[in-house]
Amino acid sequence: SAHTLFFKDERLKLKAINPDYTIEDMDKEIAKIWKDTDLETKMKYFRLAELDLVRYRREQEKYIYKKYSFEFDDDGNLIDCSDDDEVQTVTTEEKQNNPEVAVQDDVEQRQNNESEVAPACESNPRKRAAEQPMKPKQALSSYFWFTNEERQKIRASHPYYSFGEIAKELGKRWREADPETKAKYEHMAEMDRKRYEKELKKYLDVDDDSDAEPEKDHDQVHGDVGGTSTSNPIGKEAE
Repeated sequence: SAHTLFFKDERLKLKAINPDYTIEDMDKEIAKIWKDTDLETKMKYFRLAELDLVRYRREQEKYIYKKYSFEFDDDGNLIDCSDDDEVQTVTTEEKQNNPEVAVQDDVEQRQNNESEVAPACESNPRKRAAEQPMKPKQALSSYFWFTNEERQKIRASHPYYSFGEIAKELGKRWREADPETKAKYEHMAEMDRKRYEKELKKYLDVDDDSDAEPEKDHDQVHGDVGGTSTSNPIGKEAE
């Protein structure tokens, strides 16, 4: 806030003049100075506080996108960060400063621990990630593609909106979007779903035509109908 920035500046001055001042003495003295400060000086700190708030929200948003491997360029397009060599971690200080991030990080850690299958002796996440192939990114929904573009517009017209206010506005705009607009993002989601399925098959080493009925099963059915099967060693011995 403006008062906090003013307090920081005045505290340094008071410490130099009165090094024996207690915290209570400083609070009282700075409150008195703030009260007697002219309007022009106060407006200076109010502007500084607004700029600092914008900086904080942008840094926080960038941090969240980076933490969950989602980043956006200046045009609002999604940047794929799956090839980053740096392993993103959340520090204790960041968790203390942002309880929401701490909860999200704890949930993600539990999910990762449950889903990963690795030797008990392996405790290095960097080494484990290097040994395992990169899993394809999940397909994004039509609503996510919509918010990807609309978020930048909201931030431009309402730079002081909180994350909650931005989310509420995004939901409102999506509900009010016409069918043609929604169809555009549903098409984007469908293309992304196909991309995910293709990458997943490659990751699992499954052929694209694996959905077709295997030849072995087809021969087995005909063998059963005829009473014999060339692939059955027991039946062969019986003959």
